[in-house]
Amino acid sequence: MKMRILDARSLPPLVQEQVRFQAVNAVLGGRMPGEVARHLGITRQAVHKWLKAHRLGGFESLRARPQGRPRHEGVPCA
Repeated sequence: MKMRILDARSLPPLVQEQVRFQAVNAVLGGRMPGEVARHLGITRQAVHKWLKAHRLGGFESLRARPQGRPRHEGVPCA
């Protein structure tokens, strides 16, 4: 039976952040990225992407950020 891969984009940002932390911590703890991906129902590529981000910027780089276009108060729309 094939496991369904989770599209994490459908999750709330803070839940996405927790999945990223959980995946990176598991790999840092000695588990293989493919095993972590299967366990969490995400892609192996996502785990590797998060590991690279962590290597470059630590856990802060895995935090959820505001999405969408920044709001500019007082600027009239054309």
